[in-house]
Parts: sequence; C-alpha cells; structure tokens
Amino acid sequence: MVYKNLKMDKIKKVVSGGCSFTAGAELADHKRVIEPLGSIRFAGESTWAHRVQKNLYPSATVDNVGMVGSDFGSCVRRVIYHIDNLIKSFNPEEIVVLVMWTSLTRREYPRISPKKSIERYVDDEDKFFCSQPTDADGFFSPHKGTNKQRRTILSEEYLKNTIRDFYRNRTESSNIIYYPLQQIEYLISYLNSQNVKFYFTSAFDDFAYYITMEREPNIFLDGMIKRLDLKNIIHREDNLGFYNWAKQNGYKFGPQAHPLEKAHKIWGDKFCNFITDQRSLS
Repeated sequence: MVYKNLKMDKIKKVVSGGCSFTAGAELADHKRVIEPLGSIRFAGESTWAHRVQKNLYPSATVDNVGMVGSDFGSCVRRVIYHIDNLIKSFNPEEIVVLVMWTSLTRREYPRISPKKSIERYVDDEDKFFCSQPTDADGFFSPHKGTNKQRRTILSEEYLKNTIRDFYRNRTESSNIIYYPLQQIEYLISYLNSQNVKFYFTSAFDDFAYYITMEREPNIFLDGMIKRLDLKNIIHREDNLGFYNWAKQNGYKFGPQAHPLEKAHKIWGDKFCNFITDQRSLS
C-alpha cells in the first residue's frame, strides 16, 4: 500500500488511545513502562497505531496511552490528560489523535479507597477501576490471581451489587449506549476546542449491535446519535470492529484473545484508507 502523496510530514505526535487492543497486549514487543510517563504505561511498536504512523506520519512518534481494560471514559480521560500536557510543547497542527473505541459494556469507577491502601499503587491511574460483564457472572478469567484481585476490589469499593445489577438487569440499549456516546461527543468537543485532528476506529462490533437494537424513541439519545453520525466517523470493516474482523478473517490470536502482529498491520493499513478518505472530505 502506497501513501506517498498523502503523508503528513508536519505531524510530530500521534496520540493513540484505547484499551488492550491499542496498548498492544500479547504482541511480541509489548512491555510495561517501568516508570510511567504521564498516561503512557506500555511500550512496543507493532500496534495498529504504529502502522498508521509509519504509513501516514513518518516524521512523528507515537505516544500510546492505551490501557488494558479501559472503557470509553478511561480512553477519553487519558487522551485529554495527555493532550493537555502535549500542547505545552507542540502546536495543535503537529498532533493527531487516533482512538480505537472499546466495548460499550465496560464502566469505569473512581476508587474510594485511599491511595495508601491500594495494592501495587503506582500513580493516579490506579485510582480507577473498570468493570466488565464477567464481573457479574462468576469471573471467567483463566487467571486465578486476576479473579481474586477483582473480587477484592469489588468488595472494597462497594461495587458488587452495583455491577451485578447493571449487567444482569440494566443491559438494554439505552443504558448501554448513553454513557459511551456522551464520552465520544465529549472528546470530539475537547479536541475541536484545541484544534487537534482526530480519527476513530473500533475494537468491537457492538456499535452495530446496540445502536440498532430496538428501543423506545428518545429525543436525547436520538439527537446524539444523529449528531455523531457514527457510521461515518468510526472506521470498521464490514460493520466489524478489529477483534471480530480478525476472528472472521482467521488471523492469529494470543492465549488471552488479542489479535497478533499480522492483524494489527492489516487493520492499520485499512484504517489509513479510512483516514485518507476522511481527509479528502474535510
């Protein structure tokens, strides 16, 4: 794939946000940063975001603020924090933000436990906990240590009933999409206010599922969906997010169900096509 005439040499920083699929979980060069640098927790150069950088922004470096287990709010929180600090040293036109949105069903909670009582506390990233549907259904992670740790956090943070009730009783369309769509709109508003360019893709295909799920009309949700125009601003392939697309096309996965290098490379190329199309329309 050649992008020779489309490269953006003025871009010096590519900020990539998302969950484990952005952080590069299970890739061969994936590693934790020993001393976290702001929102940057992981290193490695085999992610989809690095592929986009190599294709389109050859003069830039990637600041990967992806974090394992993130929800929409986590992604937005980390990107905004990083941009707030980055614009002290770079002009807005030298920065581009790439976000791979995660599952709509995750939810983040600020922790009420004091820092001194949080096991392995490193910095304020550890003052947040993000729930997943399996937290309500018996902890299906194959890692027993992870199960025990999550059960302990749910108990200490008084979240057991909240999370159980949400995932068992409140997972209809309106409740699933309301908060994530707010976060997308919030990030768009913030980045526009800073004159920073951005492009979005998706880790999963639950956008197609939950947005189109039958529900009662609601002027607020319907208005937000219309304003956001999700189909045109979020890159997917055949209505599939990265994970589902990689599964359908037979790419290799790690033991913890993350697509590996080849899938990242091809998805990055496809995202480049989306980005160049979007730019031609702007």
